[in-house]
Amino acid sequence: MLTATLIPSDTTHSFDSEYSTTRGGIDDCVRAFGPNETVAPLDSAPPTQLVNHHSPTPPQTPPQLPPKIGDYELLRRVGPIHQGFLVEARGSDGVEYSMRLLHPRLALIRDVLVRFYDEAKKSMLFQHAGIQSVWEVGESSGYHYAVTERSRSHSLLALTQQGRISPRDAVHVARQVVEALHVIHSSNVVHGALHAGNVLLGPNRHVKLTGMTPYLTCLMPRDRNLNATQIRLINAVAPEHIRDSSDVSKSSEIYAVGVLLYQSIMGCQPFPGDTVEQILGRKQTDRFSNERELSVRARVRLSRLIQQTAASNLSFRVASLEHLHGELTRIAAEFV
Repeated sequence: MLTATLIPSDTTHSFDSEYSTTRGGIDDCVRAFGPNETVAPLDSAPPTQLVNHHSPTPPQTPPQLPPKIGDYELLRRVGPIHQGFLVEARGSDGVEYSMRLLHPRLALIRDVLVRFYDEAKKSMLFQHAGIQSVWEVGESSGYHYAVTERSRSHSLLALTQQGRISPRDAVHVARQVVEALHVIHSSNVVHGALHAGNVLLGPNRHVKLTGMTPYLTCLMPRDRNLNATQIRLINAVAPEHIRDSSDVSKSSEIYAVGVLLYQSIMGCQPFPGDTVEQILGRKQTDRFSNERELSVRARVRLSRLIQQTAASNLSFRVASLEHLHGELTRIAAEFV
Protein backbone atom coordinates (compact mmCIF):
# COMPACT_ATOMS: atom_id res chain seq x y z
CA MET A 1 0.00 0.00 0.00
CA LEU A 2 1.56 3.25 -1.10
CA THR A 3 0.83 6.39 0.92
CA ALA A 4 1.97 9.95 0.26
CA THR A 5 3.32 12.20 3.01
CA LEU A 6 3.34 15.92 2.26
CA ILE A 7 4.43 18.71 4.58
CA PRO A 8 1.39 20.01 6.50
CA SER A 9 0.20 23.33 5.15
CA ASP A 10 0.92 25.21 8.38
CA THR A 11 4.55 24.07 8.44
CA THR A 12 5.37 24.13 4.74
CA HIS A 13 8.60 25.92 3.88
CA SER A 14 7.18 28.68 1.72
CA PHE A 15 9.55 29.20 -1.17
CA ASP A 16 7.62 32.04 -2.74
CA SER A 17 7.01 34.14 0.37
CA GLU A 18 10.42 33.75 1.97
CA TYR A 19 12.39 34.11 -1.20
CA SER A 20 10.35 37.10 -2.31
CA THR A 21 11.05 38.79 1.01
CA THR A 22 14.79 38.20 1.08
CA ARG A 23 15.97 37.84 -2.49
CA GLY A 24 13.29 39.01 -4.87
CA GLY A 25 11.68 35.69 -5.74
CA ILE A 26 12.26 33.30 -8.62
CA ASP A 27 10.20 35.47 -10.96
CA ASP A 28 12.44 38.45 -10.27
CA CYS A 29 15.47 36.22 -10.66
CA VAL A 30 14.58 35.43 -14.27
CA ARG A 31 12.60 38.55 -15.16
CA ALA A 32 15.63 40.18 -16.76
CA PHE A 33 15.65 37.53 -19.48
CA GLY A 34 14.14 38.60 -22.74
CA PRO A 35 12.98 36.28 -25.52
CA ASN A 36 15.85 36.96 -27.90
CA GLU A 37 19.07 36.94 -25.90
CA THR A 38 22.24 36.21 -27.81
CA VAL A 39 24.27 33.08 -27.23
CA ALA A 40 27.83 33.40 -25.97
CA PRO A 41 30.33 30.54 -25.57
CA LEU A 42 31.04 29.60 -21.97
CA ASP A 43 34.78 30.04 -22.40
CA SER A 44 34.41 33.63 -23.57
CA ALA A 45 34.65 36.70 -21.39
CA PRO A 46 31.62 37.17 -19.12
CA PRO A 47 28.89 38.77 -21.23
CA THR A 48 27.22 41.99 -20.21
CA GLN A 49 23.76 40.48 -20.55
CA LEU A 50 22.17 37.19 -19.62
CA VAL A 51 22.25 34.61 -22.36
CA ASN A 52 20.12 31.71 -23.49
CA HIS A 53 21.98 28.50 -24.30
CA HIS A 54 20.48 25.01 -24.38
CA SER A 55 23.46 22.64 -24.20
CA PRO A 56 25.78 24.02 -21.50
CA THR A 57 29.07 22.41 -20.55
CA PRO A 58 30.55 23.69 -17.29
CA PRO A 59 34.00 25.28 -17.58
CA GLN A 60 36.75 22.88 -16.58
CA THR A 61 38.57 25.20 -14.17
CA PRO A 62 36.56 25.74 -10.98
CA PRO A 63 36.50 29.31 -9.69
CA GLN A 64 37.88 30.33 -6.32
CA LEU A 65 35.05 30.10 -3.82
CA PRO A 66 34.47 32.79 -1.21
CA PRO A 67 34.81 31.85 2.48
CA LYS A 68 31.13 32.56 3.05
CA ILE A 69 27.95 32.50 0.97
CA GLY A 70 24.89 34.04 2.55
CA ASP A 71 24.72 32.94 6.17
CA TYR A 72 26.82 29.86 5.51
CA GLU A 73 30.54 29.37 6.15
CA LEU A 74 32.06 27.15 3.47
CA LEU A 75 34.00 24.31 5.07
CA ARG A 76 35.22 22.15 2.21
CA ARG A 77 34.62 21.43 -1.45
CA VAL A 78 33.23 17.92 -1.86
CA GLY A 79 33.52 17.78 -5.63
CA PRO A 80 32.02 18.75 -8.97
CA ILE A 81 28.41 17.95 -9.74
CA HIS A 82 26.23 18.51 -12.79
CA GLN A 83 26.42 22.23 -13.64
CA GLY A 84 28.34 23.23 -10.53
CA PHE A 85 29.91 22.14 -7.27
CA LEU A 86 28.96 20.46 -4.03
CA VAL A 87 30.39 21.92 -0.83
CA GLU A 88 29.88 21.39 2.88
CA ALA A 89 28.92 24.46 4.85
CA ARG A 90 28.07 25.48 8.39
CA GLY A 91 25.02 27.62 9.03
CA SER A 92 24.63 30.36 11.58
CA ASP A 93 22.86 27.77 13.74
CA GLY A 94 26.07 25.74 13.93
CA VAL A 95 24.60 22.87 11.89
CA GLU A 96 26.52 21.52 8.89
CA TYR A 97 24.72 21.27 5.56
CA SER A 98 25.44 20.33 1.97
CA MET A 99 25.29 23.20 -0.49
CA ARG A 100 24.90 22.94 -4.26
CA LEU A 101 26.41 25.88 -6.12
CA LEU A 102 25.54 26.70 -9.70
CA HIS A 103 28.61 27.61 -11.75
CA PRO A 104 28.63 31.43 -12.21
CA ARG A 105 29.02 31.11 -15.99
CA LEU A 106 26.05 28.77 -16.20
CA ALA A 107 23.99 31.14 -14.09
CA LEU A 108 24.08 33.46 -17.12
CA ILE A 109 22.07 30.90 -19.08
CA ARG A 110 18.35 31.36 -18.81
CA ASP A 111 17.25 27.72 -19.09
CA VAL A 112 19.85 26.53 -16.60
CA LEU A 113 19.00 29.17 -14.01
CA VAL A 114 15.25 28.63 -14.30
CA ARG A 115 15.64 24.87 -13.92
CA PHE A 116 17.98 25.30 -10.94
CA TYR A 117 15.28 27.19 -9.05
CA ASP A 118 12.53 24.92 -10.36
CA GLU A 119 14.30 21.90 -8.88
CA ALA A 120 14.72 23.63 -5.52
CA LYS A 121 11.11 24.78 -5.47
CA LYS A 122 9.81 21.28 -6.20
CA SER A 123 12.12 19.68 -3.61
CA MET A 124 10.78 22.02 -0.92
CA LEU A 125 7.30 20.56 -1.36
CA PHE A 126 8.11 17.23 0.22
CA GLN A 127 8.93 15.80 3.60
CA HIS A 128 9.81 12.20 2.89
CA ALA A 129 12.70 9.95 3.81
CA GLY A 130 13.20 9.06 0.15
CA ILE A 131 13.51 12.62 -1.19
CA GLN A 132 16.49 14.87 -0.50
CA SER A 133 15.25 17.94 1.33
CA VAL A 134 16.12 21.46 0.21
CA TRP A 135 16.01 23.98 3.06
CA GLU A 136 16.98 27.22 1.37
CA VAL A 137 17.73 28.57 -2.07
CA GLY A 138 19.06 31.95 -3.09
CA GLU A 139 21.91 34.03 -4.46
CA SER A 140 24.86 35.59 -2.63
CA SER A 141 28.45 36.56 -3.45
CA GLY A 142 27.81 35.87 -7.12
CA TYR A 143 26.58 32.31 -6.55
CA HIS A 144 23.14 30.77 -6.82
CA TYR A 145 22.93 28.09 -4.16
CA ALA A 146 20.63 25.46 -2.71
CA VAL A 147 21.09 24.25 0.85
CA THR A 148 20.21 20.62 1.49
CA GLU A 149 20.49 18.18 4.32
CA ARG A 150 24.06 16.98 4.73
CA SER A 151 24.62 13.89 2.64
CA ARG A 152 27.18 11.12 2.91
CA SER A 153 25.51 9.16 0.14
CA HIS A 154 26.83 7.97 -3.20
CA SER A 155 24.76 7.57 -6.33
CA LEU A 156 23.40 4.42 -7.89
CA LEU A 157 25.36 5.46 -10.97
CA ALA A 158 28.66 5.38 -9.05
CA LEU A 159 27.77 1.94 -7.68
CA THR A 160 26.83 0.44 -11.04
CA GLN A 161 29.95 1.88 -12.66
CA GLN A 162 31.90 -0.37 -10.30
CA GLY A 163 29.87 -3.38 -11.44
CA ARG A 164 26.37 -4.76 -11.39
CA ILE A 165 24.51 -5.43 -8.16
CA SER A 166 22.41 -8.42 -7.15
CA PRO A 167 18.79 -8.66 -8.33
CA ARG A 168 17.74 -8.68 -4.67
CA ASP A 169 19.49 -5.34 -4.01
CA ALA A 170 18.19 -3.92 -7.28
CA VAL A 171 14.60 -4.71 -6.28
CA HIS A 172 15.23 -3.23 -2.82
CA VAL A 173 16.40 0.02 -4.40
CA ALA A 174 13.64 0.10 -7.02
CA ARG A 175 10.88 -0.31 -4.43
CA GLN A 176 12.16 2.73 -2.55
CA VAL A 177 12.41 4.73 -5.78
CA VAL A 178 8.78 3.87 -6.55
CA GLU A 179 7.69 4.89 -3.04
CA ALA A 180 9.42 8.27 -3.38
CA LEU A 181 7.98 8.77 -6.87
CA HIS A 182 4.51 8.05 -5.52
CA VAL A 183 4.89 10.91 -3.04
CA ILE A 184 6.03 13.23 -5.83
CA HIS A 185 3.26 12.19 -8.23
CA SER A 186 0.63 12.52 -5.49
CA SER A 187 1.42 16.24 -5.44
CA ASN A 188 0.66 16.36 -9.18
CA VAL A 189 4.28 16.96 -10.18
CA VAL A 190 6.94 14.70 -11.66
CA HIS A 191 10.57 14.22 -10.76
CA GLY A 192 11.61 15.18 -14.28
CA ALA A 193 15.07 13.62 -14.43
CA LEU A 194 14.97 10.12 -13.00
CA HIS A 195 18.22 8.31 -13.77
CA ALA A 196 20.93 6.50 -11.82
CA GLY A 197 22.90 9.68 -11.12
CA ASN A 198 19.92 11.16 -9.25
CA VAL A 199 19.34 8.13 -7.01
CA LEU A 200 21.43 8.51 -3.84
CA LEU A 201 22.23 5.47 -1.71
CA GLY A 202 22.98 5.77 1.98
CA PRO A 203 23.61 3.12 4.64
CA ASN A 204 21.79 -0.16 3.97
CA ARG A 205 21.09 1.06 0.43
CA HIS A 206 18.58 3.62 1.71
CA VAL A 207 17.38 5.67 -1.26
CA LYS A 208 16.98 9.42 -1.62
CA LEU A 209 15.93 10.99 -4.90
CA THR A 210 17.59 14.24 -5.89
CA GLY A 211 18.06 16.34 -9.03
CA MET A 212 14.44 17.19 -9.83
CA THR A 213 15.41 19.16 -12.93
CA PRO A 214 14.05 18.25 -16.39
CA TYR A 215 16.57 17.73 -19.16
CA LEU A 216 15.79 18.50 -22.78
CA THR A 217 16.79 15.42 -24.78
CA CYS A 218 15.34 16.93 -27.95
CA LEU A 219 18.30 19.33 -27.95
CA MET A 220 20.97 16.61 -27.96
CA PRO A 221 23.02 16.39 -31.17
CA ARG A 222 21.44 14.22 -33.88
CA ASP A 223 24.28 14.23 -36.36
CA ARG A 224 27.19 13.03 -34.22
CA ASN A 225 28.05 10.46 -31.58
CA LEU A 226 26.91 11.01 -28.02
CA ASN A 227 29.17 10.99 -24.98
CA ALA A 228 28.69 8.53 -22.12
CA THR A 229 26.54 10.93 -20.07
CA GLN A 230 24.22 11.65 -22.99
CA ILE A 231 23.87 7.93 -23.73
CA ARG A 232 22.91 7.30 -20.10
CA LEU A 233 20.32 10.11 -20.14
CA ILE A 234 18.79 9.01 -23.43
CA ASN A 235 18.47 5.45 -22.11
CA ALA A 236 16.48 6.70 -19.13
CA VAL A 237 13.98 8.69 -21.21
CA ALA A 238 10.85 7.08 -22.57
CA PRO A 239 10.83 7.06 -26.39
CA GLU A 240 7.73 9.25 -26.60
CA HIS A 241 9.72 12.15 -25.08
CA ILE A 242 12.95 11.89 -27.07
CA ARG A 243 11.90 13.58 -30.30
CA ASP A 244 10.15 16.55 -28.75
CA SER A 245 10.34 18.77 -25.68
CA SER A 246 7.05 17.67 -24.15
CA ASP A 247 6.95 17.49 -20.40
CA VAL A 248 7.98 14.26 -18.72
CA SER A 249 4.90 12.25 -17.77
CA LYS A 250 4.18 9.95 -14.86
CA SER A 251 4.21 6.99 -17.24
CA SER A 252 7.64 7.94 -18.55
CA GLU A 253 8.99 7.86 -14.99
CA ILE A 254 7.69 4.30 -14.64
CA TYR A 255 9.72 3.63 -17.79
CA ALA A 256 12.79 5.10 -16.09
CA VAL A 257 12.38 2.70 -13.16
CA GLY A 258 12.58 -0.21 -15.60
CA VAL A 259 15.81 1.22 -17.01
CA LEU A 260 17.21 1.62 -13.46
CA LEU A 261 16.42 -2.02 -12.70
CA TYR A 262 18.15 -3.19 -15.87
CA GLN A 263 21.23 -1.02 -15.30
CA SER A 264 21.52 -2.19 -11.69
CA ILE A 265 21.31 -5.89 -12.51
CA MET A 266 23.28 -5.92 -15.76
CA GLY A 267 25.78 -3.11 -15.18
CA CYS A 268 25.25 -1.68 -18.67
CA GLN A 269 22.71 0.23 -20.74
CA PRO A 270 19.60 -1.61 -21.94
CA PHE A 271 19.63 0.21 -25.27
CA PRO A 272 23.20 0.65 -26.54
CA GLY A 273 24.00 2.94 -29.43
CA ASP A 274 26.24 5.80 -30.47
CA THR A 275 23.59 8.25 -31.65
CA VAL A 276 20.12 9.34 -30.61
CA GLU A 277 18.56 7.63 -33.61
CA GLN A 278 20.32 4.31 -32.93
CA ILE A 279 19.17 4.26 -29.31
CA LEU A 280 15.67 5.40 -30.21
CA GLY A 281 15.43 2.64 -32.83
CA ARG A 282 16.20 -0.01 -30.21
CA LYS A 283 13.76 1.56 -27.75
CA GLN A 284 10.90 1.62 -30.25
CA THR A 285 11.32 -2.10 -30.94
CA ASP A 286 12.01 -3.02 -27.28
CA ARG A 287 15.33 -4.57 -28.26
CA PHE A 288 17.03 -4.95 -24.90
CA SER A 289 20.72 -5.78 -24.87
CA ASN A 290 21.62 -9.20 -23.45
CA GLU A 291 18.02 -10.34 -23.02
CA ARG A 292 18.98 -13.96 -22.39
CA GLU A 293 21.49 -13.06 -19.70
CA LEU A 294 18.90 -10.76 -18.12
CA SER A 295 16.39 -13.62 -17.85
CA VAL A 296 19.05 -15.79 -16.20
CA ARG A 297 20.30 -13.18 -13.71
CA ALA A 298 16.94 -11.63 -12.90
CA ARG A 299 14.82 -14.78 -13.13
CA VAL A 300 11.83 -14.93 -15.40
CA ARG A 301 9.36 -12.92 -13.31
CA LEU A 302 11.68 -9.96 -12.68
CA SER A 303 12.96 -10.02 -16.25
CA ARG A 304 9.40 -9.87 -17.55
CA LEU A 305 8.57 -6.99 -15.18
CA ILE A 306 11.59 -5.00 -16.41
CA GLN A 307 10.48 -5.46 -20.00
CA GLN A 308 6.90 -4.43 -19.17
CA THR A 309 8.05 -1.41 -17.16
CA ALA A 310 10.35 -0.17 -19.93
CA ALA A 311 7.97 -1.01 -22.77
CA SER A 312 7.81 1.53 -25.59
CA ASN A 313 4.11 0.87 -26.19
CA LEU A 314 2.05 2.65 -23.53
CA SER A 315 -0.62 -0.05 -23.80
CA PHE A 316 1.89 -2.69 -22.66
CA ARG A 317 3.77 -0.57 -20.11
CA VAL A 318 3.03 -1.03 -16.40
CA ALA A 319 0.12 1.33 -15.83
CA SER A 320 0.71 2.62 -12.31
CA LEU A 321 3.24 2.94 -9.53
CA GLU A 322 0.88 1.02 -7.24
CA HIS A 323 0.94 -1.98 -9.57
CA LEU A 324 4.71 -1.75 -10.01
CA HIS A 325 5.27 -1.54 -6.25
CA GLY A 326 3.05 -4.57 -5.70
CA GLU A 327 4.96 -6.63 -8.24
CA LEU A 328 8.32 -5.60 -6.77
CA THR A 329 7.07 -6.52 -3.28
CA ARG A 330 6.03 -9.97 -4.44
CA ILE A 331 9.34 -10.49 -6.22
CA ALA A 332 11.26 -9.30 -3.14
CA ALA A 333 9.51 -11.98 -1.09
CA GLU A 334 10.94 -14.62 -3.44
CA PHE A 335 14.48 -13.57 -2.50
CA VAL A 336 13.90 -14.12 1.24
